[in-house]
Amino acid sequence: MNLNKFFFIPLTITFFLLCSYNESDIVAQANQFIVVLDAGHGGHDPGNLGNGYMEKNIALSIVLNVGKK
Repeated sequence: MNLNKFFFIPLTITFFLLCSYNESDIVAQANQFIVVLDAGHGGHDPGNLGNGYMEKNIALSIVLNVGKK
């Protein structure tokens, strides 16, 4: 009896997973993509502080401008 449960439960789970597979969902997701823009610095890490500029402000400005387009 235990041997039957050992094979029946994984087989049942596999069957339901295979039945729920929908190729059109996979194709639809493959045609979409997300671009993540990360300024990289901020908070406690200002980045480079040379020449009187803070890298975190420059990076944030660039990311915000690119994000608008």
